[in-house]
Amino acid sequence: MKIALWSDWFLPRLGGLELQLRDLATELAARGHEIHVITTTPADPARQGRLQTAQVTLPDAVTVHRLDVPLVPGLHASVSRRLAPAARDVLARVMPDVVHGHASIGSTAVLAGGWAAHSLGVPNVVTFHSVLGAFRHILKAVDLAVGWSRWPGEVAAVSEVVAREVRWMLPGRAVHVLGNGVDPAWWRVGTPADPRQPELRVITVMRLQPRKRGRALLGVLASARQRTPGPVHLTVVGDGPARGALEATARRLGLADAVTFTGTRSREEIRCLFGGAHVFLQTSVQESFGLAALEARSAGLAVVARADSGVGDLFHHGREGLFARADAGVADELARLGGDRSLLARIMAHNRTVLPDVCWERTVSRHLRLYERARSG
Repeated sequence: MKIALWSDWFLPRLGGLELQLRDLATELAARGHEIHVITTTPADPARQGRLQTAQVTLPDAVTVHRLDVPLVPGLHASVSRRLAPAARDVLARVMPDVVHGHASIGSTAVLAGGWAAHSLGVPNVVTFHSVLGAFRHILKAVDLAVGWSRWPGEVAAVSEVVAREVRWMLPGRAVHVLGNGVDPAWWRVGTPADPRQPELRVITVMRLQPRKRGRALLGVLASARQRTPGPVHLTVVGDGPARGALEATARRLGLADAVTFTGTRSREEIRCLFGGAHVFLQTSVQESFGLAALEARSAGLAVVARADSGVGDLFHHGREGLFARADAGVADELARLGGDRSLLARIMAHNRTVLPDVCWERTVSRHLRLYERARSG
C-alpha cells in the first residue's frame, strides 16, 4: 500500500508527535508499504528556532516531501495562501492509496492535506494527537468556514481523553481510539536502580515549554521533598524555550542542588538515565497519551502523574504507579513512595516483569485496519 503520512511538524524537530511519526513510518515501511511523509517542517535545524532538534535517520523506503511555504514565527505552522495549492500539488504527484493526517494544535498543513485528499478523491484518515482544550472552539469555527467535518474519511484520537473532545466537535461521527506505539522490550534496562537506596531518584522527560507545566512539576518536587526521609533528586531531560525560567524557578524553590537539567538526549541516553532512576514524574494535564511515561514504565520505573490526562488510559493506580487529579495529590503520592520503599519496590518489580499491553505489532495492525476501512468507505 502507498501511504502518505501528513503532519505540520516532523524531524529534525524533536517531540512526541515527531518521533512517533518517524517510528510509524519506519514500522510501516518494514512491512513492505511505500511511505511518504509530507510536512511543512524545514530540513534545516537552524530554522527551528529554540525548539530542540536532532538529526535522526529514516529508512530508505520513507520519502519526505517538505512543502516550501512561509511559516509563522513561533508557531512554526503556515497560514499562507500557497499552502493549499502546494498540498494538492504534492498529493497529486504521490497519489497514495490513503492519506493519514497527524493533527496537533494549529495543524494548518493537516487541514490543507485533508482538503487536498478530498478534492482528489483519496481516502483520508486523521488522528488528533493533542488535548485540544479551548482550541476545539477554533476548529468548530474553521469547520463553519470550510466544512472539514463533512469530508469523508476516518477520524481517530490517541486516547479516550482526546476522543471525547473530538466527539464534541463531531457529534454523530465515529471517533476511533488509535494509540501510539512503543517497543516495551527495547526500553528494559539491564540493572535497575535499587529502591532501597537512601536517595529517591526521580526523572522526567519533556519538551520545556509552558504547556508541559514544568513549574508545577518543580513545585510538586519541592513539596514532596520536605516530607520524604532522605534526599530526593530530579533529572529533567529535554530542552525548549522555558528552560531558563525553569532553572530560575528551581533556584528560587531551593532546589538548585536537587535538580539536574540535561538538555536534549538520545533515546539510548534516556534509557540509560531511566536505569538510574526510581520514579518518572509528570504533572502535565494536557498530556494526550503519555508516551514518555509509558517508556519509563517499560524500563521498570514507577510512574507518578496527573490522572486527569491521557496517562489515565495507560495505567492503574497502585499497580504501575500512583496518580492524582491535582498537583497537591501528586506531591502526596511522590512523598508516599519516598517514605514507603516496599511499595516502591513492588511497583518497580511489576513494571519490570510485566510488559505493558502496547507494542508496535498491535499498533500497526490497528492502523492498517483503519486505512482499509477508509478505502472501503
